[in-house]
Amino acid sequence: MNLSTVKEIADIVQAFFTVAAIIGGGIWFYRRRQRYPRADVTHAITHKALPNGKFLLHVAVTISNKGEVLLSLISGVTRIQQMLPLPASVLDTINKGLDPVKKGQTEVEWPLIGERKPKWGEGKIEIEPGESDHIDIDYILEGSVKSVEVYSYFKNASKRGKEIGWQLTTVYDLNVAL
Repeated sequence: MNLSTVKEIADIVQAFFTVAAIIGGGIWFYRRRQRYPRADVTHAITHKALPNGKFLLHVAVTISNKGEVLLSLISGVTRIQQMLPLPASVLDTINKGLDPVKKGQTEVEWPLIGERKPKWGEGKIEIEPGESDHIDIDYILEGSVKSVEVYSYFKNASKRGKEIGWQLTTVYDLNVAL
C-alpha cells in the first residue's frame, strides 16, 4: 500500500466521521430542542397616594423566557381584587362558620376592582430565549382598600385552540407606610 492510498483511506475515514458527527449533532439538537416556550412571570407592585384619598396601584409584570424557543405573546389579563377590608359576602360566610372557598375551587372569589386585557397583534411582543420583557399596568383604587390580590395570565400563542399559558397571583398590602 503506497502513501497515496493511505492518504485516500484517511480522507474517506475523516469524511465519514465528519458526516457522522454532523448527523449525531443534529439528532442531539432535535431531541434536546423544546417545541414550546417556557416562561416565568413576576410582579413588582407599588402604590402612591393621590388626591381625594385615592391610590395609584402600579403593577410591573415581567415575563422571562426560560425556554429555548421564541416566546410570542398575543393577549393577557391582569385583575385586581379586593381582599381587605373583607367584603360583606365573605365576612358573612366566615361569620357563619363556613368556608369562603367554593367547592371545587382553590381561592376565595374576591370582588373585582379592575381588569386590564391587553391584546397585541401576532409578532408584536416576542421574547427571545434567555430574555425578558415588561408590561406596566396602572389602576386607581379607593383609599379604603387595604389589601388586594393581583392576578396575571398570558396566553401561550404556540398552543393554538387551547387556553394554556402562564399565570401568577400576588397578594399586596396598601396599608403599609408610603
